Amino acid sequence: MGDETALKNSALLLQQSRSGEGRQQLLNTGVANILPSILEPPKSGESEYVSGDHSRKTLIWGLQLARNLCAAGETACMSLVQTGLLKTVLALLEASQQAQSCHLQLQKPLLQLLVNMAASSSTCLQHIWDQCFPGRFVALAKTLSEGTAGPLSTLLLLAAKDSPPRASLLCSPSAAALLSPLLTYTATCPQPSAAAGTLGLIIHHVIWQQNLLQAAMTSLTLYSSQRTCQQVLRLQPCLEHVVIIQLLADELEDPVAASRSQARQCPEASLNFSIYWVHGMCVSLSSQQCPLPMFVQSLEAGLQVLRALTAQDEAEKIQDGLPQDQLITLLTLALAMLAALNPIQPPRRHAKTTQQPGSTQAEPSSESILLSKQQNAPNEDALVSGPTAETQMQEAEPSPAGGQPQQAAGLHSTQEHQAAPHLVADLASQHDSSFRAQSQADAHNQTLSEVVNHLLSQQNAESPEQLVRLAQQFPRQSPYKGYRCDLVALLANLCFRRLAVQNKVQQLGGTELILSQCQWDDENPLVREYGLWAVRNLCEGNDAIQESISSLRAHSTVDCPELQQIGMKIELDGKTGKPKMVAQGA
Repeated sequence: MGDETALKNSALLLQQSRSGEGRQQLLNTGVANILPSILEPPKSGESEYVSGDHSRKTLIWGLQLARNLCAAGETACMSLVQTGLLKTVLALLEASQQAQSCHLQLQKPLLQLLVNMAASSSTCLQHIWDQCFPGRFVALAKTLSEGTAGPLSTLLLLAAKDSPPRASLLCSPSAAALLSPLLTYTATCPQPSAAAGTLGLIIHHVIWQQNLLQAAMTSLTLYSSQRTCQQVLRLQPCLEHVVIIQLLADELEDPVAASRSQARQCPEASLNFSIYWVHGMCVSLSSQQCPLPMFVQSLEAGLQVLRALTAQDEAEKIQDGLPQDQLITLLTLALAMLAALNPIQPPRRHAKTTQQPGSTQAEPSSESILLSKQQNAPNEDALVSGPTAETQMQEAEPSPAGGQPQQAAGLHSTQEHQAAPHLVADLASQHDSSFRAQSQADAHNQTLSEVVNHLLSQQNAESPEQLVRLAQQFPRQSPYKGYRCDLVALLANLCFRRLAVQNKVQQLGGTELILSQCQWDDENPLVREYGLWAVRNLCEGNDAIQESISSLRAHSTVDCPELQQIGMKIELDGKTGKPKMVAQGA
Protein backbone atom coordinates (compact mmCIF):
# COMPACT_ATOMS: atom_id res chain seq x y z
CA MET A 1 0.00 0.00 0.00
CA GLY A 2 2.88 2.34 0.75
CA ASP A 3 4.29 1.98 -2.74
CA GLU A 4 0.89 2.52 -4.30
CA THR A 5 0.32 5.66 -2.22
CA ALA A 6 3.75 7.00 -3.13
CA LEU A 7 3.13 6.40 -6.84
CA LYS A 8 -0.26 8.10 -6.57
CA ASN A 9 1.27 11.12 -4.87
CA SER A 10 4.00 11.22 -7.51
CA ALA A 11 1.38 11.27 -10.25
CA LEU A 12 -0.38 14.18 -8.54
CA LEU A 13 2.86 16.15 -8.30
CA LEU A 14 3.62 15.46 -11.94
CA GLN A 15 0.16 16.63 -12.96
CA GLN A 16 0.58 19.82 -10.94
CA SER A 17 3.95 20.54 -12.60
CA ARG A 18 2.34 20.69 -16.04
CA SER A 19 0.92 24.18 -15.49
CA GLY A 20 2.85 27.37 -14.95
CA GLU A 21 1.13 28.14 -11.67
CA GLY A 22 1.66 24.61 -10.42
CA ARG A 23 5.36 24.68 -11.27
CA GLN A 24 5.82 27.89 -9.34
CA GLN A 25 4.06 26.45 -6.28
CA LEU A 26 6.27 23.36 -6.33
CA LEU A 27 9.41 25.47 -6.61
CA ASN A 28 8.28 27.60 -3.65
CA THR A 29 7.73 24.51 -1.49
CA GLY A 30 11.29 23.28 -2.07
CA VAL A 31 10.49 20.15 -4.10
CA ALA A 32 13.48 20.93 -6.32
CA ASN A 33 15.87 20.34 -3.41
CA ILE A 34 15.02 16.64 -3.20
CA LEU A 35 15.33 15.90 -6.92
CA PRO A 36 19.13 15.30 -6.96
CA SER A 37 18.79 12.67 -4.24
CA ILE A 38 15.95 10.95 -6.12
CA LEU A 39 17.94 10.91 -9.36
CA GLU A 40 21.33 10.05 -7.85
CA PRO A 41 22.67 7.08 -9.86
CA PRO A 42 23.91 4.04 -7.91
CA LYS A 43 27.60 3.46 -7.42
CA SER A 44 27.56 -0.33 -7.16
CA GLY A 45 27.04 -1.18 -10.81
CA GLU A 46 24.31 -2.21 -13.18
CA SER A 47 22.69 -4.86 -10.99
CA GLU A 48 21.59 -2.28 -8.42
CA TYR A 49 20.74 0.22 -11.15
CA VAL A 50 18.18 -2.07 -12.76
CA SER A 51 16.98 -3.78 -9.59
CA GLY A 52 13.24 -3.64 -9.61
CA ASP A 53 10.43 -2.02 -11.47
CA HIS A 54 9.81 0.45 -8.64
CA SER A 55 13.32 1.93 -8.95
CA ARG A 56 12.91 2.59 -12.62
CA LYS A 57 9.50 4.17 -12.16
CA THR A 58 10.90 6.44 -9.46
CA LEU A 59 13.75 7.56 -11.73
CA ILE A 60 11.42 8.21 -14.64
CA TRP A 61 9.04 10.16 -12.40
CA GLY A 62 11.90 12.29 -11.03
CA LEU A 63 13.15 13.04 -14.55
CA GLN A 64 9.70 14.03 -15.76
CA LEU A 65 9.13 16.27 -12.75
CA ALA A 66 12.53 17.96 -13.21
CA ARG A 67 11.78 18.37 -16.93
CA ASN A 68 8.53 20.19 -16.19
CA LEU A 69 10.08 22.39 -13.51
CA CYS A 70 12.87 23.50 -15.88
CA ALA A 71 10.19 24.78 -18.24
CA ALA A 72 9.41 27.55 -15.71
CA GLY A 73 12.20 29.72 -17.14
CA GLU A 74 15.83 30.61 -16.65
CA THR A 75 15.50 31.58 -12.98
CA ALA A 76 13.87 28.28 -12.06
CA CYS A 77 16.35 26.34 -14.15
CA MET A 78 19.36 27.98 -12.54
CA SER A 79 17.94 27.35 -9.08
CA LEU A 80 17.72 23.67 -9.97
CA VAL A 81 21.27 23.71 -11.30
CA GLN A 82 22.50 25.14 -8.02
CA THR A 83 21.15 22.04 -6.27
CA GLY A 84 23.47 19.92 -8.40
CA LEU A 85 20.73 18.70 -10.74
CA LEU A 86 22.70 19.12 -13.97
CA LYS A 87 25.68 17.19 -12.65
CA THR A 88 23.38 14.46 -11.40
CA VAL A 89 21.54 14.22 -14.73
CA LEU A 90 24.78 13.90 -16.72
CA ALA A 91 25.97 11.18 -14.35
CA LEU A 92 22.65 9.39 -14.75
CA LEU A 93 22.95 9.68 -18.53
CA GLU A 94 26.36 8.01 -18.44
CA ALA A 95 25.06 5.27 -16.13
CA SER A 96 22.05 4.65 -18.36
CA GLN A 97 24.32 4.19 -21.37
CA GLN A 98 26.34 1.58 -19.49
CA ALA A 99 23.22 -0.33 -18.42
CA GLN A 100 21.90 -2.60 -21.14
CA SER A 101 18.42 -3.51 -19.94
CA CYS A 102 16.62 -0.28 -19.04
CA HIS A 103 18.58 2.54 -20.59
CA LEU A 104 16.08 3.00 -23.44
CA GLN A 105 13.31 3.69 -20.92
CA LEU A 106 15.36 6.41 -19.23
CA GLN A 107 16.93 8.13 -22.22
CA LYS A 108 13.71 9.78 -23.43
CA PRO A 109 12.98 11.71 -20.19
CA LEU A 110 16.72 12.33 -19.76
CA LEU A 111 16.97 13.99 -23.16
CA GLN A 112 13.75 15.93 -22.66
CA LEU A 113 15.14 17.28 -19.39
CA LEU A 114 18.40 18.30 -21.05
CA VAL A 115 16.45 20.05 -23.84
CA ASN A 116 14.46 22.12 -21.33
CA MET A 117 17.61 23.03 -19.41
CA ALA A 118 19.41 24.02 -22.61
CA ALA A 119 16.44 26.09 -23.82
CA SER A 120 16.17 27.92 -20.49
CA SER A 121 19.82 28.79 -19.89
CA SER A 122 22.74 29.41 -22.25
CA THR A 123 25.09 28.47 -19.42
CA CYS A 124 23.46 25.06 -19.12
CA LEU A 125 23.54 24.67 -22.89
CA GLN A 126 27.28 25.29 -23.06
CA HIS A 127 27.94 22.90 -20.16
CA ILE A 128 25.81 20.17 -21.76
CA TRP A 129 27.64 20.63 -25.05
CA ASP A 130 31.06 20.47 -23.41
CA GLN A 131 30.17 17.30 -21.52
CA CYS A 132 28.25 15.44 -24.23
CA PHE A 133 29.79 16.36 -27.59
CA PRO A 134 30.64 14.24 -29.37
CA GLY A 135 31.01 11.05 -27.28
CA ARG A 136 27.76 10.90 -25.33
CA PHE A 137 25.73 12.25 -28.22
CA VAL A 138 27.20 9.59 -30.52
CA ALA A 139 26.36 6.88 -27.97
CA LEU A 140 22.76 8.14 -27.85
CA ALA A 141 22.57 8.17 -31.65
CA LYS A 142 23.50 4.49 -31.80
CA THR A 143 20.26 3.50 -30.02
CA LEU A 144 17.75 5.89 -31.53
CA SER A 145 14.04 5.36 -31.02
CA GLU A 146 10.87 7.31 -31.66
CA GLY A 147 11.17 8.87 -28.22
CA THR A 148 14.85 9.87 -28.37
CA ALA A 149 15.43 10.98 -31.97
CA GLY A 150 13.30 14.12 -31.59
CA PRO A 151 14.80 15.40 -28.30
CA LEU A 152 18.35 14.67 -29.45
CA SER A 153 17.76 16.61 -32.68
CA THR A 154 16.24 19.50 -30.72
CA LEU A 155 19.24 19.61 -28.42
CA LEU A 156 21.60 19.81 -31.40
CA LEU A 157 19.49 22.57 -32.96
CA LEU A 158 19.57 24.65 -29.78
CA ALA A 159 23.32 24.22 -29.49
CA ALA A 160 24.29 25.02 -33.09
CA LYS A 161 21.70 27.51 -34.37
CA ASP A 162 23.19 30.67 -32.84
CA SER A 163 26.77 29.49 -32.37
CA PRO A 164 29.00 29.31 -35.47
CA PRO A 165 31.78 27.41 -33.60
CA ARG A 166 29.36 24.71 -32.45
CA ALA A 167 27.76 24.62 -35.91
CA SER A 168 31.18 24.01 -37.50
CA LEU A 169 31.83 21.19 -35.06
CA LEU A 170 28.44 19.65 -35.86
CA CYS A 171 29.42 19.49 -39.55
CA SER A 172 32.95 18.20 -38.91
CA PRO A 173 34.07 14.57 -39.38
CA SER A 174 34.00 14.09 -35.60
CA ALA A 175 30.20 14.59 -35.67
CA ALA A 176 29.51 12.44 -38.73
CA ALA A 177 28.92 9.44 -36.45
CA LEU A 178 26.19 11.55 -34.82
CA LEU A 179 24.50 12.99 -37.91
CA SER A 180 24.59 9.79 -39.96
CA PRO A 181 22.38 7.71 -37.60
CA LEU A 182 19.90 10.58 -37.25
CA LEU A 183 19.59 10.98 -41.01
CA THR A 184 19.38 7.24 -41.58
CA TYR A 185 16.72 6.86 -38.89
CA THR A 186 14.67 9.62 -40.52
CA ALA A 187 14.87 7.88 -43.89
CA THR A 188 14.03 4.40 -42.60
CA CYS A 189 11.42 5.29 -39.99
CA PRO A 190 8.10 3.75 -41.15
CA GLN A 191 6.08 6.70 -39.82
CA PRO A 192 6.76 10.46 -39.93
CA SER A 193 8.64 11.48 -36.80
CA ALA A 194 9.27 14.72 -34.99
CA ALA A 195 12.96 14.21 -35.64
CA ALA A 196 12.45 14.82 -39.38
CA GLY A 197 11.05 18.31 -38.81
CA THR A 198 13.79 19.21 -36.35
CA LEU A 199 16.50 17.85 -38.65
CA GLY A 200 15.03 20.00 -41.41
CA LEU A 201 15.49 23.05 -39.19
CA ILE A 202 19.10 22.02 -38.45
CA ILE A 203 19.85 21.60 -42.14
CA HIS A 204 18.22 24.91 -43.04
CA HIS A 205 19.23 27.23 -40.21
CA VAL A 206 22.59 25.68 -39.33
CA ILE A 207 24.05 23.79 -42.27
CA TRP A 208 22.56 25.88 -45.09
CA GLN A 209 22.45 29.37 -43.62
CA GLN A 210 25.97 29.15 -42.17
CA ASN A 211 27.51 27.91 -45.44
CA LEU A 212 28.30 24.46 -44.03
CA LEU A 213 26.53 22.32 -46.62
CA GLN A 214 29.77 21.35 -48.34
CA ALA A 215 31.48 20.50 -45.04
CA ALA A 216 28.57 18.34 -43.87
CA MET A 217 28.31 16.45 -47.16
CA THR A 218 32.06 15.83 -47.24
CA SER A 219 32.16 14.59 -43.64
CA LEU A 220 29.27 12.19 -44.25
CA THR A 221 30.94 10.85 -47.38
CA LEU A 222 34.15 10.14 -45.53
CA TYR A 223 32.26 8.53 -42.65
CA SER A 224 29.77 6.43 -44.63
CA SER A 225 32.27 4.63 -46.83
CA GLN A 226 35.76 5.60 -45.66
CA ARG A 227 36.46 7.03 -49.09
CA THR A 228 39.58 8.82 -50.27
CA CYS A 229 39.73 12.47 -51.24
CA GLN A 230 39.30 11.82 -54.95
CA GLN A 231 36.22 9.69 -54.28
CA VAL A 232 34.75 12.51 -52.22
CA LEU A 233 35.34 14.99 -55.04
CA ARG A 234 33.72 12.65 -57.57
CA LEU A 235 30.41 13.13 -55.76
CA GLN A 236 29.35 9.59 -54.99
CA PRO A 237 26.03 10.13 -53.18
CA CYS A 238 25.01 8.12 -50.13
CA LEU A 239 21.71 7.81 -48.28
CA GLU A 240 22.61 10.58 -45.86
CA HIS A 241 23.22 12.99 -48.75
CA VAL A 242 19.80 12.28 -50.23
CA VAL A 243 18.08 12.82 -46.88
CA ILE A 244 19.88 16.14 -46.31
CA ILE A 245 18.87 17.52 -49.70
CA GLN A 246 15.30 16.25 -49.45
CA LEU A 247 14.82 17.77 -46.00
CA LEU A 248 16.38 21.02 -47.21
CA ALA A 249 14.02 21.12 -50.19
CA ASP A 250 11.01 20.55 -47.92
CA GLU A 251 12.15 23.31 -45.58
CA LEU A 252 12.84 25.84 -48.35
CA GLU A 253 9.57 25.16 -50.14
CA ASP A 254 7.51 26.15 -47.11
CA PRO A 255 9.44 28.58 -44.90
CA VAL A 256 7.57 30.06 -41.96
CA ALA A 257 6.53 33.68 -42.37
CA ALA A 258 9.05 34.93 -39.82
CA SER A 259 12.01 33.40 -41.61
CA ARG A 260 10.94 33.95 -45.22
CA SER A 261 13.04 37.09 -45.67
CA GLN A 262 15.99 35.33 -44.04
CA ALA A 263 15.58 32.40 -46.40
CA ARG A 264 15.81 34.77 -49.35
CA GLN A 265 19.25 35.98 -48.26
CA CYS A 266 20.87 32.96 -49.79
CA PRO A 267 24.35 31.97 -48.52
CA GLU A 268 26.70 32.04 -51.49
CA ALA A 269 28.81 28.99 -50.68
CA SER A 270 25.78 26.79 -50.02
CA LEU A 271 24.12 27.91 -53.25
CA ASN A 272 27.30 27.27 -55.23
CA PHE A 273 27.60 23.78 -53.82
CA SER A 274 23.92 23.05 -54.60
CA ILE A 275 24.42 24.06 -58.24
CA TYR A 276 27.61 22.01 -58.35
CA TRP A 277 25.82 19.02 -56.83
CA VAL A 278 23.00 19.11 -59.41
CA HIS A 279 25.54 19.47 -62.21
CA GLY A 280 27.58 16.54 -60.92
CA MET A 281 24.57 14.25 -60.53
CA CYS A 282 23.32 15.10 -64.01
CA VAL A 283 26.71 14.53 -65.65
CA SER A 284 27.09 11.21 -63.84
CA LEU A 285 23.65 10.05 -64.95
CA SER A 286 24.46 10.84 -68.57
CA SER A 287 27.14 8.13 -68.50
CA GLN A 288 25.02 5.48 -66.75
CA GLN A 289 23.19 3.05 -69.00
CA CYS A 290 20.84 2.24 -66.13
CA PRO A 291 20.38 5.27 -63.84
CA LEU A 292 21.34 4.45 -60.25
CA PRO A 293 18.53 5.29 -57.78
CA MET A 294 20.81 7.20 -55.41
CA PHE A 295 21.95 9.53 -58.20
CA VAL A 296 18.38 9.99 -59.46
CA GLN A 297 17.04 10.85 -56.01
CA SER A 298 19.92 13.26 -55.40
CA LEU A 299 19.30 15.05 -58.70
CA GLU A 300 15.55 15.29 -58.17
CA ALA A 301 15.95 16.65 -54.63
CA GLY A 302 18.66 19.07 -55.80
CA LEU A 303 16.39 20.51 -58.47
CA GLN A 304 13.65 20.92 -55.88
CA VAL A 305 16.07 22.94 -53.74
CA LEU A 306 16.95 25.22 -56.66
CA ARG A 307 13.29 25.64 -57.57
CA ALA A 308 12.46 26.68 -54.02
CA LEU A 309 15.37 29.11 -53.83
CA THR A 310 14.46 30.91 -57.04
CA ALA A 311 10.73 31.19 -56.29
CA GLN A 312 9.44 34.64 -55.44
CA ASP A 313 6.15 35.60 -53.85
CA GLU A 314 4.35 38.26 -55.88
CA ALA A 315 2.60 39.54 -52.76
CA GLU A 316 5.86 40.18 -50.92
CA LYS A 317 7.98 43.20 -51.75
CA ILE A 318 11.28 41.63 -50.73
CA GLN A 319 14.46 42.30 -52.61
CA ASP A 320 15.84 39.26 -54.36
CA GLY A 321 18.64 37.82 -52.22
CA LEU A 322 20.25 35.74 -54.99
CA PRO A 323 23.40 37.21 -56.59
CA GLN A 324 23.00 37.95 -60.28
CA ASP A 325 26.13 36.04 -61.30
CA GLN A 326 24.82 32.89 -59.66
CA LEU A 327 21.41 33.40 -61.24
CA ILE A 328 22.98 33.59 -64.69
CA THR A 329 25.09 30.48 -64.02
CA LEU A 330 22.02 28.58 -62.84
CA LEU A 331 20.00 29.79 -65.82
CA THR A 332 22.68 28.64 -68.29
CA LEU A 333 22.90 25.27 -66.58
CA ALA A 334 19.11 24.75 -66.64
CA LEU A 335 18.86 25.76 -70.30
CA ALA A 336 21.69 23.42 -71.25
CA MET A 337 20.10 20.51 -69.36
CA LEU A 338 16.79 21.17 -71.10
CA ALA A 339 18.39 21.58 -74.55
CA ALA A 340 20.09 18.19 -74.15
CA LEU A 341 16.77 16.33 -73.87
CA ASN A 342 15.12 14.66 -76.83
CA PRO A 343 12.08 16.54 -78.19
CA ILE A 344 8.75 15.85 -76.56
CA GLN A 345 7.14 12.82 -78.17
CA PRO A 346 3.55 13.11 -79.35
CA PRO A 347 0.89 11.21 -77.41
CA ARG A 348 -0.11 7.96 -79.18
CA ARG A 349 -2.97 6.60 -77.19
CA HIS A 350 -5.13 5.64 -80.16
CA ALA A 351 -2.68 5.37 -83.03
CA LYS A 352 -0.49 2.51 -84.14
CA THR A 353 3.24 3.00 -84.11
CA THR A 354 4.63 3.50 -87.61
CA GLN A 355 8.26 3.70 -86.52
CA GLN A 356 10.56 1.43 -88.47
CA PRO A 357 11.99 -1.59 -86.59
CA GLY A 358 15.28 -0.79 -84.92
CA SER A 359 14.78 2.96 -85.19
CA THR A 360 15.33 4.88 -81.95
CA GLN A 361 14.89 8.43 -83.16
CA ALA A 362 11.89 10.19 -81.65
CA GLU A 363 9.39 11.50 -84.17
CA PRO A 364 8.38 15.13 -83.80
CA SER A 365 4.92 15.99 -82.55
CA SER A 366 2.18 16.99 -84.97
CA GLU A 367 1.99 20.25 -83.06
CA SER A 368 5.71 20.96 -83.48
CA ILE A 369 6.08 23.72 -86.06
CA LEU A 370 9.44 25.23 -86.85
CA LEU A 371 9.50 28.91 -86.00
CA SER A 372 11.61 31.61 -87.50
CA LYS A 373 11.67 35.36 -87.18
CA GLN A 374 9.84 37.32 -89.81
CA GLN A 375 12.76 39.62 -90.55
CA ASN A 376 15.48 36.96 -90.78
CA ALA A 377 15.88 33.71 -92.64
CA PRO A 378 16.05 30.56 -90.52
CA ASN A 379 19.45 30.15 -88.88
CA GLU A 380 20.64 26.56 -89.23
CA ASP A 381 22.80 26.83 -86.11
CA ALA A 382 20.21 28.56 -83.93
CA LEU A 383 18.81 26.71 -80.95
CA VAL A 384 15.15 26.16 -81.88
CA SER A 385 12.61 23.48 -81.19
CA GLY A 386 12.09 20.54 -83.48
CA PRO A 387 14.50 18.78 -85.83
CA THR A 388 17.07 21.61 -85.89
CA ALA A 389 17.99 21.31 -82.22
CA GLU A 390 17.70 17.52 -82.53
CA THR A 391 20.15 17.43 -85.41
CA GLN A 392 22.65 19.59 -83.55
CA MET A 393 22.55 17.33 -80.55
CA GLN A 394 23.04 14.25 -82.75
CA GLU A 395 26.08 15.85 -84.35
CA ALA A 396 27.60 16.40 -80.92
CA GLU A 397 27.23 12.77 -79.82
CA PRO A 398 30.27 10.46 -79.84
CA SER A 399 30.53 8.10 -82.75
CA PRO A 400 29.69 4.39 -82.24
CA ALA A 401 33.38 3.58 -82.45
CA GLY A 402 34.02 5.72 -79.40
CA GLY A 403 35.54 8.71 -81.21
CA GLN A 404 35.29 12.31 -80.08
CA PRO A 405 32.14 14.27 -80.95
CA GLN A 406 32.17 16.51 -83.97
CA GLN A 407 32.09 20.17 -82.97
CA ALA A 408 30.17 22.90 -84.69
CA ALA A 409 32.14 25.81 -86.03
CA GLY A 410 32.84 28.60 -83.59
CA LEU A 411 32.43 26.48 -80.44
CA HIS A 412 35.15 26.55 -77.80
CA SER A 413 36.38 23.14 -76.70
CA THR A 414 37.00 22.66 -72.99
CA GLN A 415 37.85 19.36 -71.36
CA GLU A 416 35.91 20.40 -68.27
CA HIS A 417 32.67 20.33 -70.23
CA GLN A 418 33.36 16.94 -71.77
CA ALA A 419 34.24 15.11 -68.56
CA ALA A 420 33.78 16.87 -65.25
CA PRO A 421 34.99 13.85 -63.22
CA HIS A 422 38.41 14.05 -64.92
CA LEU A 423 38.68 17.70 -63.88
CA VAL A 424 37.84 16.74 -60.32
CA ALA A 425 40.44 13.99 -60.24
CA ASP A 426 43.14 16.24 -61.71
CA LEU A 427 42.50 19.01 -59.21
CA ALA A 428 42.48 16.51 -56.36
CA SER A 429 45.84 15.09 -57.41
CA GLN A 430 47.30 18.58 -57.63
CA HIS A 431 46.51 19.16 -53.96
CA ASP A 432 47.82 15.88 -52.55
CA SER A 433 50.79 17.67 -51.04
CA SER A 434 48.54 20.10 -49.17
CA PHE A 435 46.72 17.23 -47.45
CA ARG A 436 49.88 16.35 -45.55
CA ALA A 437 50.34 19.93 -44.38
CA GLN A 438 46.90 20.47 -42.82
CA SER A 439 44.06 18.52 -41.31
CA GLN A 440 42.36 16.04 -43.60
CA ALA A 441 38.88 17.58 -43.30
CA ASP A 442 40.11 21.11 -44.00
CA ALA A 443 42.06 19.86 -47.00
CA HIS A 444 39.00 18.11 -48.44
CA ASN A 445 36.82 21.19 -48.05
CA GLN A 446 39.43 23.58 -49.43
CA THR A 447 40.02 21.44 -52.52
CA LEU A 448 36.32 20.87 -53.06
CA SER A 449 35.68 24.62 -52.84
CA GLU A 450 38.25 25.18 -55.57
CA VAL A 451 36.62 22.48 -57.71
CA VAL A 452 33.18 24.03 -57.21
CA ASN A 453 34.30 27.54 -58.12
CA HIS A 454 36.36 26.37 -61.10
CA LEU A 455 33.66 24.16 -62.56
CA LEU A 456 30.90 26.73 -62.13
CA SER A 457 33.06 29.32 -63.86
CA GLN A 458 33.00 27.06 -66.93
CA GLN A 459 29.21 26.83 -67.02
CA ASN A 460 28.61 29.93 -69.08
CA ALA A 461 27.68 30.66 -72.65
CA GLU A 462 27.31 33.75 -74.78
CA SER A 463 25.51 32.29 -77.81
CA PRO A 464 23.09 29.49 -78.77
CA GLU A 465 25.99 27.54 -80.26
CA GLN A 466 27.90 27.59 -77.00
CA LEU A 467 24.77 26.53 -75.13
CA VAL A 468 24.48 23.49 -77.39
CA ARG A 469 28.11 22.73 -76.60
CA LEU A 470 27.41 22.84 -72.89
CA ALA A 471 24.41 20.53 -73.35
CA GLN A 472 26.63 17.69 -74.57
CA GLN A 473 27.53 16.71 -71.00
CA PHE A 474 23.93 16.09 -69.92
CA PRO A 475 21.57 13.14 -70.53
CA ARG A 476 19.26 13.03 -73.53
CA GLN A 477 16.72 10.81 -71.79
CA SER A 478 14.93 12.01 -68.66
CA PRO A 479 16.53 10.35 -65.60
CA TYR A 480 13.15 10.31 -63.84
CA LYS A 481 9.53 11.09 -64.59
CA GLY A 482 9.02 14.81 -64.18
CA TYR A 483 12.64 15.82 -64.89
CA ARG A 484 11.69 18.06 -67.83
CA CYS A 485 8.91 19.60 -65.75
CA ASP A 486 11.36 20.46 -62.94
CA LEU A 487 13.70 22.17 -65.41
CA VAL A 488 10.93 24.23 -67.00
CA ALA A 489 9.59 25.19 -63.56
CA LEU A 490 13.09 26.26 -62.51
CA LEU A 491 13.39 28.42 -65.63
CA ALA A 492 9.96 29.93 -64.95
CA ASN A 493 11.04 30.89 -61.43
CA LEU A 494 14.32 32.33 -62.67
CA CYS A 495 12.58 34.54 -65.23
CA PHE A 496 10.05 36.01 -62.81
CA ARG A 497 10.70 39.77 -62.68
CA ARG A 498 14.44 39.41 -63.30
CA LEU A 499 15.23 41.50 -66.37
CA ALA A 500 18.87 40.37 -66.62
CA VAL A 501 17.79 36.72 -66.62
CA GLN A 502 15.14 37.38 -69.27
CA ASN A 503 17.68 39.06 -71.54
CA LYS A 504 20.13 36.18 -71.05
CA VAL A 505 17.46 33.69 -72.11
CA GLN A 506 16.91 35.68 -75.29
CA GLN A 507 20.65 35.93 -75.92
CA LEU A 508 21.10 32.15 -75.68
CA GLY A 509 18.15 31.33 -77.93
CA GLY A 510 16.23 30.01 -74.95
CA THR A 511 12.98 31.71 -75.91
CA GLU A 512 12.31 29.21 -78.69
CA LEU A 513 13.43 26.36 -76.44
CA ILE A 514 10.94 27.36 -73.75
CA LEU A 515 8.16 27.82 -76.32
CA SER A 516 8.73 24.27 -77.53
CA GLN A 517 7.86 22.96 -74.04
CA CYS A 518 4.28 24.26 -74.24
CA GLN A 519 2.80 20.97 -75.39
CA TRP A 520 1.48 17.77 -73.90
CA ASP A 521 3.97 15.22 -72.63
CA ASP A 522 2.96 11.89 -71.11
CA GLU A 523 6.17 11.70 -69.08
CA ASN A 524 5.76 15.23 -67.69
CA PRO A 525 2.04 15.89 -67.20
CA LEU A 526 2.47 19.51 -66.04
CA VAL A 527 5.21 20.62 -68.42
CA ARG A 528 2.76 22.46 -70.69
CA GLU A 529 1.43 24.50 -67.76
CA TYR A 530 4.90 25.31 -66.46
CA GLY A 531 5.95 26.15 -70.02
CA LEU A 532 3.13 28.67 -70.34
CA TRP A 533 4.04 30.10 -66.94
CA ALA A 534 7.67 30.41 -68.06
CA VAL A 535 6.61 32.24 -71.25
CA ARG A 536 4.47 34.59 -69.18
CA ASN A 537 7.35 35.38 -66.79
CA LEU A 538 9.77 35.72 -69.69
CA CYS A 539 7.61 38.33 -71.40
CA GLU A 540 6.57 40.33 -68.34
CA GLY A 541 8.14 43.77 -68.49
CA ASN A 542 10.34 42.89 -71.46
CA ASP A 543 9.18 44.53 -74.70
CA ALA A 544 12.07 43.09 -76.72
CA ILE A 545 11.09 39.50 -75.97
CA GLN A 546 7.42 40.25 -76.61
CA GLU A 547 8.30 41.66 -80.03
CA SER A 548 10.60 38.70 -80.72
CA ILE A 549 7.85 36.18 -80.02
CA SER A 550 5.24 38.12 -81.97
CA SER A 551 7.54 38.14 -85.01
CA LEU A 552 7.93 34.35 -85.09
CA ARG A 553 6.25 32.74 -88.08
CA ALA A 554 5.75 29.15 -89.11
CA HIS A 555 7.80 28.30 -92.20
CA SER A 556 7.22 24.55 -92.52
CA THR A 557 5.16 21.71 -91.07
CA VAL A 558 5.95 18.25 -89.78
CA ASP A 559 4.34 15.13 -91.11
CA CYS A 560 2.08 13.39 -88.61
CA PRO A 561 1.72 9.60 -88.99
CA GLU A 562 -1.71 9.65 -87.34
CA LEU A 563 -3.03 12.09 -89.95
CA GLN A 564 -1.37 10.16 -92.75
CA GLN A 565 -3.31 7.06 -91.76
CA ILE A 566 -6.60 8.87 -92.33
CA GLY A 567 -5.44 10.57 -95.52
CA MET A 568 -4.91 14.04 -94.10
CA LYS A 569 -1.94 16.34 -93.66
CA ILE A 570 -1.06 19.79 -92.28
CA GLU A 571 0.13 22.60 -94.53
CA LEU A 572 0.56 26.36 -94.21
CA ASP A 573 -2.02 28.65 -95.68
CA GLY A 574 -0.33 30.75 -98.35
CA LYS A 575 -2.29 33.87 -97.44
CA THR A 576 -2.44 33.82 -93.65
CA GLY A 577 0.63 31.71 -92.92
CA LYS A 578 -1.38 29.67 -90.41
CA PRO A 579 -1.45 25.86 -90.37
CA LYS A 580 -4.52 24.08 -91.72
CA MET A 581 -5.55 20.48 -92.25
CA VAL A 582 -6.14 19.32 -95.82
CA ALA A 583 -6.60 16.02 -97.63
CA GLN A 584 -3.48 14.36 -99.03
CA GLY A 585 -3.03 15.04 -102.73
CA ALA A 586 -5.24 18.12 -102.57
